[in-house]
Amino acid sequence: MLENLKHNIEKAWDDTYLLKFKEIQRSVRHVIKLLDKGTIRVAEPDGGEWKVNEWVKKSSNNVFPYSKNGNH
Repeated sequence: MLENLKHNIEKAWDDTYLLKFKEIQRSVRHVIKLLDKGTIRVAEPDGGEWKVNEWVKKSSNNVFPYSKNGNH
């Protein structure tokens, strides 16, 4: 499931035109819900370092182009 979300987010990041498609919008919204629940994180500890989950960060950045008045 996460791999499919990651794939859709990466595709939309590379080609923002894809944000017009419902499947991509659903993926972005789903990632935002997982962030809200704390299921996934943009960054997480990895040993003594912090690991950034770039695809999650991209998803949160992708929510704004298609949202209206900040609602997603």
